[in-house]
Amino acid sequence: QGLLRSEFQTFINYNVKLFIENATCYASVEDITKVAQTMLEGVFHNDTPKTFSIVYKARNNNSLNRDDVIKAVATVATDNDKWKDSVKVHLDNPEWAITVDVFQSIAFLGLLPDFVLLAKYNVDNLTAEWMKKDEEKEGEKEEEKEGEGENVVAPVEEEGENVKSPTEKKEDTPSREEVAEKIATSTDPSSNAVLSES
Repeated sequence: QGLLRSEFQTFINYNVKLFIENATCYASVEDITKVAQTMLEGVFHNDTPKTFSIVYKARNNNSLNRDDVIKAVATVATDNDKWKDSVKVHLDNPEWAITVDVFQSIAFLGLLPDFVLLAKYNVDNLTAEWMKKDEEKEGEKEEEKEGEGENVVAPVEEEGENVKSPTEKKEDTPSREEVAEKIATSTDPSSNAVLSES
């Protein structure tokens, strides 16, 4: 999944399903068996434990029997039960999927790892989980931004008659101009004396 996302993110935006095939042949049980032998020998015919399933699809072809093809390919996978102890069928979550796609008179065979894990190579289903996670991350970021805005607390004004803003003038203290005017208009000699001394 990481490889598909990092290397082919732009590519898969314009595709629905990856159609991966390893070999082609004439659509007959005999030819499919021969091609499957060559394709599976190096991977399946050894002591390494592995599981597989066979995925068969046919379009515009009525000459092949589905069960006959699946039985022939399964026999090749286990090499006539020679490797039956290490090669097991697992339909739910196989390590390998042997795909047989028949279109008219041509058969396409593929050997695909992690078939179920990679959503059967369906790009829409494969990227749906990525998109969901990206949307969840975006939602979390939006919630964090909204939370930061709500946490800003305005300063609380203290109650009381004596609390005044810094710009508010004190009513009890006269300004210099008012003091000078009072002194100038005063007829009291002591006031003039105080003014001259200051």
